[in-house]
Amino acid sequence: TSEGLARWDGLRFERYTPEAGAPLPVTLLKRGADDALWIGVEGGGLWRLAADRRQWRHYHRAAPPPDALAGDEVFAVHEQA
Repeated sequence: TSEGLARWDGLRFERYTPEAGAPLPVTLLKRGADDALWIGVEGGGLWRLAADRRQWRHYHRAAPPPDALAGDEVFAVHEQA
């Protein structure tokens, strides 16, 4: 959502936020082959939420390699085999 990432469990919504706690204005969401979630964030690069939903990794323009991106606007991802 524009308010952030949420999951409906059948009874309530569960919000997912990275450790910083900021909402994620989502521009894309893709599940990887390893069941991790790839989340594009408006102006905030790309986040990876591990399959266990406990570990976040942030890819963005100012990150050190190998997490650096050319820019912070991400609207599509493609998983390569």
